[in-house]
Amino acid sequence: MKHLKRILGMAAATLTAGSLLASCSTPAAGVKHVTVAPALAKYAVAWDHVTKLNESEDQVSAKVASAIRAFSSESFTSLLKQKEQANLSFVPLSLYMDLAMLADSADGATKTDLEKALNQGQDITTEERQSAMKALMLAFNKEITEGDMKSQLSNSIWLRDPVTYKSSYADILENVYQADSYTWSRGAEAETKAEMGKWIKEKTSGLLDENALPSDFPREDTLLAFMNALYYRASWGSPFEESQNTQGTFSQSDSAKFDVTFMNQTFSQSRARVRQDYQAADIVMADMSRMRFILPAEGVNGEDLVNSEEFYKDLFTLDAPDTGIVHWSVPKSEIDGKMDLLPLLDDLGLGALTSSMDLSAGLEGTGDVFLSDATQAVKIKMNEKGVEAAAVTVLGATTSAPLDPLEITMKLDRPFYMALLSPDGQIVFMSYVAQPNG
Repeated sequence: MKHLKRILGMAAATLTAGSLLASCSTPAAGVKHVTVAPALAKYAVAWDHVTKLNESEDQVSAKVASAIRAFSSESFTSLLKQKEQANLSFVPLSLYMDLAMLADSADGATKTDLEKALNQGQDITTEERQSAMKALMLAFNKEITEGDMKSQLSNSIWLRDPVTYKSSYADILENVYQADSYTWSRGAEAETKAEMGKWIKEKTSGLLDENALPSDFPREDTLLAFMNALYYRASWGSPFEESQNTQGTFSQSDSAKFDVTFMNQTFSQSRARVRQDYQAADIVMADMSRMRFILPAEGVNGEDLVNSEEFYKDLFTLDAPDTGIVHWSVPKSEIDGKMDLLPLLDDLGLGALTSSMDLSAGLEGTGDVFLSDATQAVKIKMNEKGVEAAAVTVLGATTSAPLDPLEITMKLDRPFYMALLSPDGQIVFMSYVAQPNG
């Protein structure tokens, strides 16, 4: 059986020894690959990393930041309407980056549709979006030694023979997305799935594994896959004390009740705001990021809040002074879920991708290809120490080209049927021939 291998054409054409910055854990026997993803930058304190970001040539422009927020709010609102389970956990940045990587390989109507969904009405050039993606890769690949903080943003692309990269797209994969690149041959789906699982487990520090993949993926007709993995771990700015925990009841909107453990602490000089339908407040993390919580008012259906622009404004920015005193009771939580994103993509105006995609700008040998899989798996943990979360988004494409051609011999040496059809497909005559000369 043929095994998964590192794509050699791209390596020979675009990668130098100096660009191969790190390697994954030892692959399975017969599997070869090299990663171009950077090693995590380590910083003593969070502000050192902020300075590094400000000095970078690549930035997330105000237009791209606005587009990502609009993409996030539209996506979350759509998913909340579709959800079939009580919880909804979604990482819009992970899907956004997967779609951006797909857009950079696309041409024609496929590229137009993807850029419309990504740009959200903003006038954003491909170069501006790619600069933002590079800046996000820098921003999220860091480890801060004070505060036990780590975040990691990773990309990969998986191609089945005979699909290959165009050199211009290979440069984008390396220099913008720092993407790990693989190829596999038909018949090696089991090995490929195992290797995908290893990649997911490594990039999420073991929080997720191959179960994050779409079911029965990759399949024999799978042609390519884009993956994004996002991992985050950080301590609270001031950890909760286990001795202050209390037992209480968590009530769902349908009156169902659950016994939970609440972590309790009071913060002064907090960013907080009270609205008619909800109140919002932040907990500052050890890396200076913020966990923002919005609590609907008593009697308010929380799912209705997403119809308010004010809600998303507070969720994204919360323009309030850091002068509030907040008494927190936060439930210890472990939330995980996996969802099909194809209905969401349809709502985003990308339904045509499930019928046909033109990826000729970046890839060769795709032929007639369509988006067959789009899933995201998310896991979030909150405890006295802090927050740990991971997400994996997978976009899979399938070819509708025939499988191995049928090869037969038609030696008419026994009774047979025959028919004559007109040019428009109408039967002219039919025969069963038992004796050729009869």
